[in-house]
Parts: sequence; C-alpha cells; structure tokens
Amino acid sequence: MKDPQFENRRSRMSVVARILALIAVTLLLVAGVEVYNGIALRASREAELRSEATQLARIAALDMDRILEGARQLLATLAKLPTTNGWDDRACAIVAATVNSDFEYDFITAVNSKGQILCNSSSAMRTGATMPYPEILERVLASRDFAIGSYGRGAVSHNEVIRIGYPITDDNGEVVGAVYAGVNATWLNTAINQWQLPPNVLVSIADRNGVIVARNPGETWVGHRMTEGLLPLLRGQSVGTIEERGLDGTLRLFGYVPPDIPPARGLMVVAGIAQSEALAEIDRTIWTNAGGILGVLFCTALAAWLYVRRFIDRPFQRLLSAAASWQSGDWKARVSARTGVSEFDRLGASFDGMAEVVEARDSALRENAERLKRSEEHLARAQRVAGAGSFEHVFESNTLEWSDESYRIFGLDREKGPPSIPALGEMILPEDRERLYRHIAAVREGHTQSKLEFRIRRPDGAVRTIRTEMEMVRDGDGTPEKLIGVCRDVTKIRDLERQRDAFEIQLRQAQKLEALGTLAGGIAHDLNNALVPVVCLSDAMLKRTPEGSRDRETLGLIDAGGKRARDLVRRILTFARKDESKREPLNLETTVANTLKLLRASIPSTIAIEERLSSAGLAYADEGQIVQVLMNLVTNSAQAIGERMGTITVELSEIPHSHLAGHGAAVRLTVEDTGCGMDEATRGRVFDPFFTTKEVGQGTGLGLSVVHGIVTAHAGFITLASEVGRGTRVDIDLPISAVVRTNVEGEAA
Repeated sequence: MKDPQFENRRSRMSVVARILALIAVTLLLVAGVEVYNGIALRASREAELRSEATQLARIAALDMDRILEGARQLLATLAKLPTTNGWDDRACAIVAATVNSDFEYDFITAVNSKGQILCNSSSAMRTGATMPYPEILERVLASRDFAIGSYGRGAVSHNEVIRIGYPITDDNGEVVGAVYAGVNATWLNTAINQWQLPPNVLVSIADRNGVIVARNPGETWVGHRMTEGLLPLLRGQSVGTIEERGLDGTLRLFGYVPPDIPPARGLMVVAGIAQSEALAEIDRTIWTNAGGILGVLFCTALAAWLYVRRFIDRPFQRLLSAAASWQSGDWKARVSARTGVSEFDRLGASFDGMAEVVEARDSALRENAERLKRSEEHLARAQRVAGAGSFEHVFESNTLEWSDESYRIFGLDREKGPPSIPALGEMILPEDRERLYRHIAAVREGHTQSKLEFRIRRPDGAVRTIRTEMEMVRDGDGTPEKLIGVCRDVTKIRDLERQRDAFEIQLRQAQKLEALGTLAGGIAHDLNNALVPVVCLSDAMLKRTPEGSRDRETLGLIDAGGKRARDLVRRILTFARKDESKREPLNLETTVANTLKLLRASIPSTIAIEERLSSAGLAYADEGQIVQVLMNLVTNSAQAIGERMGTITVELSEIPHSHLAGHGAAVRLTVEDTGCGMDEATRGRVFDPFFTTKEVGQGTGLGLSVVHGIVTAHAGFITLASEVGRGTRVDIDLPISAVVRTNVEGEAA
C-alpha cells in the first residue's frame, strides 16, 4: 500500500515543479536564442577569419614575390651579359663581386649547362669546377625561367641562404647555362619582419622541403622544419586554410599558398591567425549573456518558489492532508482554510461539502457491507455444512466463478483462482468428459434435465464423483448468458450405496442359505437316522465275515458307501448350522500353520504352498470350523491349478480397517492361487449350495457354501476376486476376540 504522506508530498512538489519548470523553460528559451545567436556570430567570425587568413597568405605571397622580383631582374640582367666566350675569368669575377657587394647576395655564379663554373663572385670557387648545387640547375633547365631552390648554407661563407637561378640563352634561344645567386636569409628575414601585420598574426616562408626561411614575427624558428600537419600542403594545388598547431604549440588558423601556386614562385607562404584570441571577445560575450540569463532564471525561480509556497503549496498541503484522512476512511476531516485566493477558498469549501456527503454514504455502505459479509459467511457456512458448492460460467468472457466449497470439492487452491475451461475439462475423466459436454450443450438448448453425475481426478490424484445441478440464465432476447449451478461430492454416498448393494446381496445369499440349510437339516436328520443301522450292521457283519470272502467284499462296499453318506450328512448339518460350535479366543497363526502341514501331504508336489503368516490378534472362532474352511479353500485352489505348476499363497495378518460392521480392526485370512480363475457368471454363483464346475462324481458343490456359512456364523465377512487365467483370491475377515468381548460387555452394561 502506498504511503499517503509520500503521495501528498509528491503531489505538492509536482505543482511547484510545474510552475518553476514553466518559468525555467521560458527563460531557457531566451537563453537558448541568445546562445544560438552567439554561436551563429562565432561561426560567422570563424568564416571571416578563414577569409582573412587566406587573404593574408596571398598578400604575403605578393610581397615575397616583389622581394624576389628584384633578384630575378638582377639575374636576368647578368644572364644577358656577353657569353663566356667574350668574358675572361677576371672580368666575370669582378662583375659578380660588384653585384654581390651591392645587393646582399652571399654569392653569384655563372655555370654552363653541365654545371661547370664560368665565373664566381668568390675566389674560393675556381673557374671550371662543378657547381655543388645541381638541383637549382635542373629546375632552371626544366622551367627555362626563374627558379627558386631550397634553403641551405653557402659552400664558402656558410651563411644561411636561399638559392635562386636564371637561365642563360644563346642567340637561338637555347638554354646554355644559368646564373646562380644565394639570397642571404638574414637579409630576407629582416625585410619580412618590416611588414606591418595585425595582432595575433604571423607569416612564415618555407622552401619546398618545408624548412622555414623567414618568419614574422621572430627569427627563432628560421631553419626549422614546419609541423607535420603543414607539410602535406607543400604539394597542394590550391590556396586554402587549415587549423593546426604551430612550432610554438599555439593553435592557429593558417591560410596558405603552396609553392607551385602563383605568386609563391617556389616558396610556401603561410599566414596564421590565433583563432582562440580572435574569438575570445565573442566567447566572452556569449558566456556573459548566458550567465546573466541564468542569474535572472535563478532569481525568478526563487521568487516564484516563494510565491508558490505561500499561496499555492500551503493550501494544497491542507487539502491533501484532508484527502489523506479521507483515503484512510476518516471522512470527518475538513479543509476549512482561508488562503486569500478565492479559487482555493471555493475549492476547499467544495471538498468539505463533498466530504460530508461521502461520510453519510460511507456510513450506509459500511452497514450494507457488514450485512453482505454476514450473508456471505452464512452462505459459505451453509454450503460447507451441506457439502455443496456453487459456480457460475459466463459465456461471453468464458470465465468461471466458484464458491469456497467448490474449490474444496475440486481440491484446488482458492488463491490461484478458478481454473480455465480447458484445465477443468482435463480434470474430468475421459469416459465422462464427452457426456458432460453433451449434457451442457443440451441444457444450453433447454432439451434436458439439469442434473448430472460425473467423475473427476483432483490434483492430489483422488478420483471423486460429482453431482451437479445447473440452470441456464438467458438475457431479454433469450440468448444464453451464463450457466449457474451447484455441485456436491457424492463419492462417499456412492461408495456406501455400493456397500449397501453388496450387503443386500450377501443378505439375500444368507437368507437363501438359511432356507436351504433348514431344508437340508431336516433331510440330514432323516438320512442320519436311516444310515445308523446300515453303518452299525455293516461294521458288525464285517467283523464276523472271514477275510477274502466275496461277502466281506460286498459288505465292505456297503460299509464304505454308508460312511460316505454319513460324512455327507455331517457336511449338510454343518452347512445348516445345526452343529454346536465352540468359539473362543484362537491364535490363527498356529492353527493355520498346523493345518498347512497336514494339507501338504495331500497336495501334488507340482503345487507350491507359500506361507505369509504374521502375528495377529486372537480371533474369536471355532478352531475345527476354521480348519475346515482352510482345508476347503486350499483344496479348491489345488483343483483349480490341476496338474500344472502353480502356487497357493496363504496369508494371515491384522488389518486396521475391514469389511466387518463398524469397519474396525480384524484378522484377515487370505488364500490366493494361480489357477484357471473364474468368469463373472461363475463368481456370481460360487457360494450357492450344490453349485459346482467339476464333472459329475468329482464334487458335491458344498465346499464354498459351507465356507460361506461358517464365516457368516462367525460374524465374519468373505470376499472373492477372480479373473479367467489369473487365478482366484479369497479374503476372510474375522472379528478380534478383544473387540467381541468389549462389545459383549458394553451390551451387558
């Protein structure tokens, strides 16, 4: 559950935040416009700086071109002097030395096309020697025009120079040599530093190798190579700009003119402007304006926050505090506050009025809810007592709604809610599922009764029988809207009915046996009286008749027949319960063990007798009759197995729940064989007197009927299970002596 106080605080802060956000957004838009304008101005200024850098580079290239133009004209004049054939070495040297001393050249030399010196301003280099700078000759011969070489030191003076050359042509215009000169770099750097440059601007002149030959301002970097970022510009094909750090580490915007682009004439001209310093004023303006706007934003937000706290937040706090009380169920809380703001005053009064109305309705709802709760409790208790649950199936949403008792009947957890229709269908046993679906469809069409029984398998594995009664609810158009009904678990009822039917069958059987026993008892007494003289006289005559005579053989047959008839009469009397039985506490474990020892000799050796005798309570029974029961059952099992290999299992145990009246503890005697078994028709008549499946002369049909009579007379219960080809199992439950004594004493009391 959410904390009302936290919700109130969050709501209050939400109102304040929204107002402050509105002010902040407005001022931020103004600040954004100002910053945008500043950025646009800065971008415009950057474009101007690029144009200025390019223009400065072009101007510097033009000034450099004017400086070199004098050198070009000098060399052109020297190249037009009479050729080497009209000069002698001394005259050539005098002219070269004179020009060299007047024009700040480190040396002036004339060479032929093979690089051999024709004359030289310095006596250190003799005529006829090979000029040590072949690259400038190659440029002159290739261009047939004025050429500028690379930065270096003079071979004699070792001064820093820039080598230049001009072609010497004959009368036919063919290049036959060149005039060299070494422009003193110090003089060149001094001339460049006389240029009046704007603040934060520098100009650098570099040869084709990127070595700086002159720089304004400062001569410190002469002879140093340009930075790596500028070196690729030496091979450029157009004038342009680049942002790069110079040798002093300062980031500048450089405008450049490559060596092969006029008017550079073989030298790289670079003009750099310190961009950060040039844009510093604009940046300061942008940040100043932004800071001012932020200051205004802060002051405005503070003033707005104070106003909101005083005239909006506090009324809201009182309102939300009352709302929190209402949320917790206390409708007696009221806003009742005068804020000075008419809108909030009217709002508070409206909420107070609403609270009064809701308080009255809440009181009525509480009473109704209490009555409804008691009604639901009574209904749930009634369903629990009756063992009946209710359900509702809405067709449109295909959903189920169950009562608590329905969850208990189906063995489901109420916390998880009712199952889906497919899941419920899976719980119904397959043999009943289609029948239930057809029944529901018939109920929906109104063609059948609403009562039905089906079986389900609950999640715990138990199979239960459910009886349901349903009713179809239709809308105004007669369309089925939902199915409502009740359900009951009738599993125990059906089990009791099956037990009742079984007891009725046993009762009818006992009544039949009792009637037959009464008849058989009367006949047995008459037969017994008729057989007395036959048996007695035959015994007497046998004693008097000599051995081996024909009369003795005849009397023996008469005596044997009479005794067989006497035994039959005894069995009939036992069946008729005419014999008095002596019942007492009996240890069946000893009785059964001794009886099986006697039977072992009469049972074929192909049949194994397996004993499973465990200690059990003393049974209240007649030992002789129990021996007769066991002998009849084992004999029947042996006859069912016949000459085949088989096993007879005799088991004795005490069970806590039996088939006896009251379903209490009992001693159970079980005889199970692996014989041929019986079909359903035979199982239905197996306890009938004189019923037998044996051939004529092999049985009387009294064996199992006598067993049934003895067990019934002992207040016991006998059950038989058999299938054709799977043998037979007979269970006999006999009352325990202590239980019988307790019951007798209770009745006597």
